[in-house]
Amino acid sequence: MDLYRYKMSKFLRDRIFVPCRTKSEMIIRIADAIAELTFSIESPNDYDILIAIGKFQRIFFLSEQKIFSVLFPFSIRRSADPALPHLFDMGGIVIDSYMLSRASTAVTDGLGDENKDIYAFADSVISCFTVSDVEGAQVVSDDVWKVVKRLMMSEEGYLRYDNDPENYDAVTHPLDHIDIFYSPSCTFKVGLSGKIGHDHLLDILDPRTRCRIIGE
Repeated sequence: MDLYRYKMSKFLRDRIFVPCRTKSEMIIRIADAIAELTFSIESPNDYDILIAIGKFQRIFFLSEQKIFSVLFPFSIRRSADPALPHLFDMGGIVIDSYMLSRASTAVTDGLGDENKDIYAFADSVISCFTVSDVEGAQVVSDDVWKVVKRLMMSEEGYLRYDNDPENYDAVTHPLDHIDIFYSPSCTFKVGLSGKIGHDHLLDILDPRTRCRIIGE
């Protein structure tokens, strides 16, 4: 398994570790995080973002009491120079902060308002894909559409480990637990016997290692 380690900015941390309840919120978080990583270099000895690429592809966001993880939707290639950022792509499409910004805007405008009809959604999406070429003509960027489609169609694989003394309840809210799924109509908790670190969570999720058994 290949592991990539990064230190996140305070700006990103403030956006990542807040409640997420909708598909559009989840896509925006993923886009914000990867946009920052496109110009960040690895920080192997001091990190709070971990990308694991192997039997599965996941990105982990780490804090003292929470570990939040979702699918990592793109490919990553190490830079030959450790002082330079790694390269991100999707089927030959370069994934950079500009691409992710346009994709995030399309999702925000298109999915953020449930009252929009299909025509308003289409208009907002198309407007985000339209760029001016050197001759001033308007063309639709197929690459941006492909990135948005990947983000919209992919299974996020959301889960969050939480050590949560503030909301502890012996019956309904274990001190240490994993929240699975994010929307209020689907989410549930799996209680844990104690606090775990990201290495333990990585081992739980790795299909090549020993499968855990739920005892109750």
